[in-house]
Amino acid sequence: MNVGDDEQAALRARLQATIDSFLDPHVFIQAIRDERGVIVDFVYLDANEAACVYNNRTREDMIGARLLDILPGHASSGILADYARVVETGEPIAADSLPYFNEIIGEERQSDLRCIRVGEHLSVTWRDVSDRVAAADAARKDRELLQSTLDSLLDPHVYVGAVRDGDGRVIDFVYEGANDAACRYNRVARADLLGTRLLELLPGHAGSGLLALYAEVLETGQPAVLDDFLYPHEIVGEDRWFDMRVNQVGDGLSVTWRDVTDRHDYVSSLADSEARYRILAENASDIVAHLRGATIVWVSPAVTRILGWEPSEMIGLLATDIVHPDEVQDLVEQMSTRLETEQSRMRFRLRARNGAFHWFDVQGSPLIGVDGSQDGRVAAFRLVDDEVAAQTALELRARQDALTGLVNRQEMFERVDGLFRRSSRTGREIAMVFCDVDDLKRVNDTFGHAAGDELLRMVATRMSSSVRGGDVVARIGGDELLVVLDGVHDLDQAEELANKLRAIVAEPALIGEQWHHVTMSVGVTLAVPGEDVDAVVARADEAMYAAKHGGRDRVVAV
Repeated sequence: MNVGDDEQAALRARLQATIDSFLDPHVFIQAIRDERGVIVDFVYLDANEAACVYNNRTREDMIGARLLDILPGHASSGILADYARVVETGEPIAADSLPYFNEIIGEERQSDLRCIRVGEHLSVTWRDVSDRVAAADAARKDRELLQSTLDSLLDPHVYVGAVRDGDGRVIDFVYEGANDAACRYNRVARADLLGTRLLELLPGHAGSGLLALYAEVLETGQPAVLDDFLYPHEIVGEDRWFDMRVNQVGDGLSVTWRDVTDRHDYVSSLADSEARYRILAENASDIVAHLRGATIVWVSPAVTRILGWEPSEMIGLLATDIVHPDEVQDLVEQMSTRLETEQSRMRFRLRARNGAFHWFDVQGSPLIGVDGSQDGRVAAFRLVDDEVAAQTALELRARQDALTGLVNRQEMFERVDGLFRRSSRTGREIAMVFCDVDDLKRVNDTFGHAAGDELLRMVATRMSSSVRGGDVVARIGGDELLVVLDGVHDLDQAEELANKLRAIVAEPALIGEQWHHVTMSVGVTLAVPGEDVDAVVARADEAMYAAKHGGRDRVVAV
C-alpha cells in the first residue's frame, strides 16, 4: 500500500467514524435498475449505528439488503419514486414532518428527511420528529382549549405584552390575547384588537395610574387586586367602577375586570353597611355569607339554588362543618394566621345538601358598620366547578396516554423515579416488567388500525385491572407497555406476577366480530438500589427481546 492508499484509508476511516457519531440515522444506498434501466429498488451500502438501531437491524443485516425488503412501504408511499428522481435529476430532497407508516415500529411516524445524490448512490439522513409533531399538536389543542375556556368566562380578560424603551422601561403594552367578553366590552373585533397598543385604545390608562400599576406588577411580580376602581372609560363614554385582577405572566400581564358600576352605585346609596351587604347579597348570583369567627350568622338565598340548603339550615353552622375534610386543616390555618381586617381569597370545596362537594372561589372582607366598628366578615362564594374541571382535564392529558388511558411515558418515569428514591429508604424490592404485544402489526395490516387500537385498549384494560393496588401500568411506545411492581419479595415473585399478566392478556378477545388471540413477550428485572431508572428499563427491554427471540408468548427474567 503506497502513501496515497494510506491517506485514502485514513480518510475513509475518518468518514466512517464521523457518520457513526451522528445522532440521526444515516445510510448510503445504491440504485438497482431493471433491464430497461428503470430504478426499481435500492441496496444498502452502509448504515451508521443510529440507522441500525432505528431499523432494529445489525449493520451486517442491513449492508447488502434491499430497501424494499426492509421497508416495503417505500414503494406505495412514493418515497422510492422520490429517491429515483434524486438519482436521475440530482435535485436533493429536503422534507420536514414527512408521514410514513413504519413497518418496523408498527405505527405511523413523522420524520425530517434529507437525501443527496452521490453518483448512483444516495446519502440519506432522517430524524424521527413524531414527538415534536405530537407535542405541537397537543400545544395547539391546549391553546384552543384555553381560548375556549376564556371565551366562556362572563368577565372580560386580556393578555398584554410589555412594550419597553431603549432603557428597558415599560412605556406601553400591546394586546396579545383577549376573550369574547373583552372584545364585546371594548367594542372591537378580536382581529382588530390583537396587536393594538393599550394606550392607543385606552389612553386614559396613563393619567389614571393604571399604566404605572401594570408596570409595577410586571417588575415586582406581585399581583394587583383592585376593587371599586374608578376609571373614565373612553369607549363607554362615562366614569365606570371596576373590580380588577392583574397577574404577571412572563413579560406580560393577565388582566381580568368586572364592571361593577351598578353595584357600586347601589351600595353607595345605602347608609347602613349591614343593609348594604344584605341587599346586594340577596340579589347576587354568588353565595354571600356573614360570619362571626367561623360561625355562619347569615347567608344569601342563592345558597338554595347552588347548594340546595335553605338559609335557615345554615345559620349557626361552623364553616368547617361544610368544607371538604381534605381542606379543613388549610382553612383553619388560614383563619388563624389572617388578620380580621385583611381581605382574603381562597379556593375550597363545600358540601351541598345532597352530600356532593363543589369547588368555590371565596373572597372575604371585613364587614364595617356605619359607626366604624367591625362585625365579623362577609364572604362571597363563586362556583368554579367548570374551571377546576377544565384545569384538571388539562393536567390529566399531560399525564395520560390518549389511546389506552394508561399513564404515559413521562408520567411513568416520574413515578418510578419517586418509587426508586422511596425504595432506597425502605428496602423494598421494585420489579420492572417490559411487555411487547406480539404481532400487532399483523392485526393492523389484516384488520385495520381501528382493530389494532381496540386490541391495545383491551390489553391495557386487562393489565391495569389485574395488577396489585400499588403497581403502575404505562404505555411507553406503540405496542410497548411497562409495569412497575412495587414491593415484591424477589425476582421469582416478579416473574410469577408477570406470567399471570401474560396469561390474562392471552385469553381470547372479541374485537368487532373477530376473535383474536393476543400474546406478549415479557422481560422482568429487579431494580438495584441506587441504579438509574433508564438502566433498569433498558435491562427489562433486553429481557423482553430475549423472550421475543426465544419464540414469543413467554417471560424472561434477568
